[in-house]
Formats: sequence, C-alpha cells, structure tokens
Amino acid sequence: MPRPIYEALIDRLKTHYVVDGIEVKEDSRFSEDLALDSLDVVELCMDIEDEYGIEVTDNDLSKVRSVQDAAELVQRLAPSLQLR
Repeated sequence: MPRPIYEALIDRLKTHYVVDGIEVKEDSRFSEDLALDSLDVVELCMDIEDEYGIEVTDNDLSKVRSVQDAAELVQRLAPSLQLR
C-alpha cells in the first residue's frame, strides 16, 4: 500500500528542499514557512508527477502554495490515494 500523501510530501520536502531546523507540517506554506522559491515549487510538482503518475497543469501549479494544497491536488488527480 502506498504511503499516505502527507507523509510522502513531508518526507520529500525534508529530504530535498527544506533547510535543517525548519519544521515541515501539513499546513506549512512553501514560501513563507519553508523558504522555498518558485523554482523549488516547480521541481516539487515535477517530483509529484513522477511519483504518482499524474500530470500537474500550469493552472494547478499556480494554486499550490502549501503542503496542504499539494496533498489535496494529488488526491484530486489520484483519488485512490489516501491523504493520511
């Protein structure tokens, strides 16, 4: 069974994008809380596409501003996956 979406996203953010010492939570905002820039968010969405076999449109990408936004997008595009 695949890992829950939030768990997978938070692990990926901690491993590849966030500086040590910054706490990553479900409600963390990419820019304000995690200090990610727009390129980081694009790269994260590309990682999400690869991991879940989904396609994130430019319109969807423009709405992804937090861990919660990203998790809800994955669930909308891949409804068989669990958020938690």
